[in-house]
Amino acid sequence: MKKAKSQSKHTPARASSAKSLVQLFLVSSIVSSVALISGCNPSSPPPPGKPMETLVPREAESNAAAPQYPTQWLGGKTLTVAPGVHVLGELSPSAVYAIETSDGIILIDSGSDELARGVRESLLSVGLRLEDVRYVLITHAHYDHVFGANRIRTISGSIVAAGKDDCQVLRGPDLPALYSVFPKIPYSGAAIEVDRELVDGDRIELGDVTVEAIAAPGHTPGSTCYLLTRGDQKILFCGDVISSIDFGPATYSAELAPKYRGDATAFVATIDRLLEMGPPDLLLTGHPRQQKRLQSIRLDEATWQGMLRPARDELQAMVDRQARDGADFLDGHPKPIEPGVFYLGDLDGIAVYAIFDQQKLRVVNAPGADAFQAFLSARLDALGLKTERPATILLTSDRPDHRSGLESMPRNTVVFAPTSITTALKNDGLDAQTPSAASAIPLQLLETPMGLCYSYSVDGREVLLTPDAPRNVSLVWKNRLSGRKTMGDLQPQMEDLMAELAETEERLTAYRKTLLRMEPFRPDVWLPSRPLAGQNANLYDDDWDEIIDNNLRPVDAVERRF
Repeated sequence: MKKAKSQSKHTPARASSAKSLVQLFLVSSIVSSVALISGCNPSSPPPPGKPMETLVPREAESNAAAPQYPTQWLGGKTLTVAPGVHVLGELSPSAVYAIETSDGIILIDSGSDELARGVRESLLSVGLRLEDVRYVLITHAHYDHVFGANRIRTISGSIVAAGKDDCQVLRGPDLPALYSVFPKIPYSGAAIEVDRELVDGDRIELGDVTVEAIAAPGHTPGSTCYLLTRGDQKILFCGDVISSIDFGPATYSAELAPKYRGDATAFVATIDRLLEMGPPDLLLTGHPRQQKRLQSIRLDEATWQGMLRPARDELQAMVDRQARDGADFLDGHPKPIEPGVFYLGDLDGIAVYAIFDQQKLRVVNAPGADAFQAFLSARLDALGLKTERPATILLTSDRPDHRSGLESMPRNTVVFAPTSITTALKNDGLDAQTPSAASAIPLQLLETPMGLCYSYSVDGREVLLTPDAPRNVSLVWKNRLSGRKTMGDLQPQMEDLMAELAETEERLTAYRKTLLRMEPFRPDVWLPSRPLAGQNANLYDDDWDEIIDNNLRPVDAVERRF
């Protein structure tokens, strides 16, 4: 643990009771969080006095009366950007695009509304009918791009096509994969039928229009871009391969656990291919509403490179770090984390860890009541570790769900526990040790209002085991063009935390004090008692500072309402 700071940058807000205001705040905060992370927050007005750039089709440059098409917009409007190409921008959080042909309409994506009402209304606003849709081309299998597909097919008889490697998730449907870590909007759970599985180079022909499918895995395995060529103009529809011109490639999925299906190595290869292709004449992204200022969809080579190369560097760093340190996702599957340090999985929502030191087995947390001992034996066997009685049980919390498994252990088991419950454990016949006896174990111990932290050094890397605070409740988005970071809250993780903090002022105060006591740590590996979204145990750069800050944000917000 590094030296404590002389003064924390975080100071408590003044407390006053107002429970109804807290509830109102929770609702508004959740909505705001959903908007932020989904890219559906309202766009800012354009800078005053700045004209809208237009692009006149080359064949009509000499005709003063020729139609002009905007190439800059904030992303929250429905408008025509090229002859017969319309962005249905009022849809949230992702856009749907419509391509007119001589034999009907091709839609790129279908929106998040299962009833497709917004798609119908937006089409009508540009003089088109939902009944005339002939193809729905899915860019990737995430809810905000696909939930309207069934309704559109039913109304129009259209063909739904998607990248081959996303079709199983759509047909399942695999709802955790479709939702990823985003808010759970209403959905019936009906399978999304795919009529045509697409692979790289497939061509979709309708009337006078041909669209080429370009396999672009990484955000999801079946992510697909669609290239429309009309004359000498190339228009690229890229879904979340490039989520917006501000944010560039949506690399967040490659940071998540494998069940969310992102792949950093595949994403690097996709970006390399896009760099080799060069910028299209028009770039139509998956989430143009993320843009906070006027952006041109006509990119030059410098902007193309400036948007893609930082994302490539970020992804390559993920690949290199996982090769060096392991892809240590706390996703329920037992695995080694560091030499002698193991994640055994979760039981009743609480993570169990094992530390082998000098032939002694120390187990962190004991959930699961009478199922704990069998769980422990099975998980150690799965890792090829010799099953033996733990020399010590290290509890991170005094909460019953963290220690219910002690009832399945021998009565003289040595247990390190928060001071608040050591007397009760001794009365149960356990050899309960208080934090004052920390010299008996090869870990540094810190008691906080929320429980115990254990710091363990192995091969020069600091491993930190923590109680219920802090929690993995946010993602960090980076603007590729400016380098600025934006915090997006995970749902329902943040919603659950805020509801818990609002229960009592005592709980809120304990959470804040615990965060501030943990702030000086600089762990390389974070092993929380309650892993969320299968988080990666490895931390880099300023990850720990961001985790503390992202947990203090809801504390500050709720505290102002008491």
